[in-house]
Amino acid sequence: MTKHAAFISTPLLHSLATRRNAPRALAQCTAASAPSVIEGRVEEDIPSTLPSSLHIGNLQISPPVVLAPMAGVTNYPFRKLCRTHGAALYVSEMVLASSLLSGQPTTRLRFGVDEDLRSAQLYGTDPSNIAAAANFLINHHGVKHIDLNFGCPAPKVLRRGGGAAIPADEHVLAQIASAAVTVATPYGVPVTAKMRAGLSPSHLTYARAGQVLQDCGVAAITLHTRTANQLYAKGAGRANWDRIRHLQQLLDIPVIGNGDVFTAQDAVDMLRETGAAGVAIGRGCLGRPWLFRDLREALETGRTNTITVPPFEQVRDTMMEHVREAVDWMAADQVDELAALKSMRKWFAWYWRGYEGLPGDWTTQMCKAETLEQFEEISNAFDGKGVGFALNKVVGERGKVGGIT
Repeated sequence: MTKHAAFISTPLLHSLATRRNAPRALAQCTAASAPSVIEGRVEEDIPSTLPSSLHIGNLQISPPVVLAPMAGVTNYPFRKLCRTHGAALYVSEMVLASSLLSGQPTTRLRFGVDEDLRSAQLYGTDPSNIAAAANFLINHHGVKHIDLNFGCPAPKVLRRGGGAAIPADEHVLAQIASAAVTVATPYGVPVTAKMRAGLSPSHLTYARAGQVLQDCGVAAITLHTRTANQLYAKGAGRANWDRIRHLQQLLDIPVIGNGDVFTAQDAVDMLRETGAAGVAIGRGCLGRPWLFRDLREALETGRTNTITVPPFEQVRDTMMEHVREAVDWMAADQVDELAALKSMRKWFAWYWRGYEGLPGDWTTQMCKAETLEQFEEISNAFDGKGVGFALNKVVGERGKVGGIT
């Protein structure tokens, strides 16, 4: 256990990285002597250099690091934190096209006045709604980038033919993508898509869907390497990074890799192994906005042996700042203080994952706080003495887990 460390750069980290990357290192050694066959196709060598920027239409994203859209997570307060720590593109949580057009309160306030690059993820199954919503986002919210959701794995969404089920119907996929591109192109707003590899390992759709989306004028694709039925199954993304390489070599537009990136070394490994144009970070940054700092440093300097693990006081202050901003932000949408605090409870576990020596009832008491003032009093009641961390837990799985493997 290491106490109050601002960052780690030690033989322990090298040992951890070696263990985490052992399967991929073996694959690299094997590839040196024989070409690998992915989805029935012989792969070519990939570039050894790392990309310095990502070009999406007329946008240049540098470094090529994206905060992936996550429902209930990437609202303005968290986007602001990630942007401060180094995320170059920060996509909003999913906006339902029909709700946006009906003016529901929860879809009105998605952006901050200080967000120069406003990026929104749009979801819907009706092309006309998608077109109208894209127009509204561009003209009423000043959005400069629209991402289409073709990857949501929620069963209730799939049953309605939405999310990750859309790429299985090439006709519907093309209609939705074309509707958004037709509206956005005259304004110079690039449209991208985020999708999963398919519905299941036996029903992969990413290769054909990628070609359809490219033909429709989509500027880039983010590929989550798991299938819908794998959800967020432990290790599944790492086993299927070759799908990113496959798609990147099939298409002329940039492919952004997504899945199981928890350290800078993970990001560099993904980029080098796949030739991806950039990396999108999802669960790895939950309660760890400083992960983007590590990624930026790695891509700008080539140093990957740093894992930022802030001391207790810094994590607590960041968490409190996040809660305050979130409560204020939700108040503008008529969400009362107690409801806002309840919505933030999941973050407490994310921020403290891997930290040891916390009082057993401390986070429990924070979850019981009914006002922001009570929350701050409880948060400040513990001085952090004796708190350390377990590195493997800090950089391990967080957020949603599980699924069919």
